[in-house]
Amino acid sequence: MSGHGGGSRRGWDFASHDAQGYKKDFHTANVGDGIELSLSQYPTDAVGNDYKQRFDVVTGPFNGTWYAAADIYKAWAERQHWCRRLLVDRSDMPEWLKRAPMFITAGMKKREAGKPPVSLIDNIRKNVKSYSDRLNRPMCALLGAWHGRGYYISPHYFPPYGGKEKFMELTHGLRADGNHSLVFLCGLFWTVEKKPPVIYKPYNDWEQFKKEGQPHAIVGPDGKTLFLGVPDKRIGKNAVLCPATRYTPKLMRRICKQCQKLGITMTQIETVGGGVPICYAHNHRHKPGGGNYNTVAMYNMYKSILWHGQRRDKEYALSIEEPGEYFIQALTSYHSRDSAQRGWPRSAPGARGVPLFTYLYHEYALGYGGHGAPVSDAKRRRRFSEYMHAAAFVCGKTPAISEWANHIDAPDLHPDQMKFIKGIAAILDGPARKYLMLGRMLHPIKLDVPETKIGFWNGARKKTEHMAFPAVLHSAWQYPPLAKEPICGKKNRTLGHGYAFVNISEKDVEFTAVMPPPLPGKMYSVQEYGPWLGPRPVARQAAKPMTMKLRLKPGESRFVELVAHWRNPVMPGPED
Repeated sequence: MSGHGGGSRRGWDFASHDAQGYKKDFHTANVGDGIELSLSQYPTDAVGNDYKQRFDVVTGPFNGTWYAAADIYKAWAERQHWCRRLLVDRSDMPEWLKRAPMFITAGMKKREAGKPPVSLIDNIRKNVKSYSDRLNRPMCALLGAWHGRGYYISPHYFPPYGGKEKFMELTHGLRADGNHSLVFLCGLFWTVEKKPPVIYKPYNDWEQFKKEGQPHAIVGPDGKTLFLGVPDKRIGKNAVLCPATRYTPKLMRRICKQCQKLGITMTQIETVGGGVPICYAHNHRHKPGGGNYNTVAMYNMYKSILWHGQRRDKEYALSIEEPGEYFIQALTSYHSRDSAQRGWPRSAPGARGVPLFTYLYHEYALGYGGHGAPVSDAKRRRRFSEYMHAAAFVCGKTPAISEWANHIDAPDLHPDQMKFIKGIAAILDGPARKYLMLGRMLHPIKLDVPETKIGFWNGARKKTEHMAFPAVLHSAWQYPPLAKEPICGKKNRTLGHGYAFVNISEKDVEFTAVMPPPLPGKMYSVQEYGPWLGPRPVARQAAKPMTMKLRLKPGESRFVELVAHWRNPVMPGPED
């Protein structure tokens, strides 16, 4: 965590060097002309225990942007267990995820308050195939509202909505087309009660919960079972299962196994950041209160689910909602909201999101495009949707769109939105894919471009808010990320820098990009990639930076690759 004073480049960095996953909360607050950074810790709640802190808390000044503060933390983080394997070195990373598939959120039913849901199952396969055929890339359908007993009801998911036979016809049909499916599991929730208007008819599972789930549920500091939510609101009333019991991991493995039997390729456990609340139970194989038992138990559960899942199907993938550094090596991916603005988790007044986790861990953790950008048909244009496509692209996330209950086939999409998607998809079919899916994010270069304003709906404040962005979103990448192994043989090794650009404004933008050579003193080649087929050679430079003048039309994307060749047997580490 870091803070800057006003418009100054001088800041203060504050971090915990905790590699064991102890429970803690970070806090920020505006205080006068400055900012307050603080940390709360939660030791185990046992009488007579002395608290002994098992990790360092470090703080100090820095000079620069948030990238400079992130560099300080990354120097420590890359020595921890969650960075022991790069994505390029992981044998448990499904190949289809590395290919930058497009994720499409496709709701299985349409809901209206007080009325039975209307099934949309028959539209999904055709709809997904229309995008796959037009974009010539694999798709992954996020099957929204698939829960069999009602929206967001857990852990009794089966049979799925529409029935087992209908559901498997869909998942196997998607797989036959070369595509995949993803479902959300409601974290470790046990839904005990849910009422209209968030569900068509009341749901009550108190009897089964008391019989089976309550002995394994998280206990609050008052010694009673902890419940979250209320019956007539979005998630209903839920208990949370404690991961440190023997029961919970077995239940989650069984659920994920059943999902695979239904033909599902990928499951996501909706635990934000990977964690759960503190448990104060005295009979759950852990000391009551804080500590790191929850973190360790969640890690072991994820690792076990992935291992068993990939024994059944090597293409199986496991994800969580939002990133969590401790769990990187136990997951194949995470649900990313890098492209979200003015919405959760960036809904605070004046908040502007930056791709911090991406900068720290992109070469270790693959984030997929989350819910994606809302679709726009030919009658309605949504500029914020185009921004979301562009932001996901320059942040190295898979392309994604969100339909929920508004299925629009690819040919019927608004031409501006389709232009964004097709341009990005064409670039990701080339060398850009290895940089943007598997590479290391670098400090961006400086561009002199005008600003453009984009309007976002802020659900928390119930109004549209406008934000100014550079007319051209851009990012810089390195591949191989750390270059630990030869890429082209011992005598001919390469190091590449890649630069992604997207024009999100409504006007043509002309600008000059100055890109430093990948290796000082080494010759390098330059290739330019756009929506056209194949690369366009630009030049071969010496040790000086490459200066290019680029002109992008509205919605146009571009990727420039600089590749240096050398015969040194020891390759350099990450860029300072």
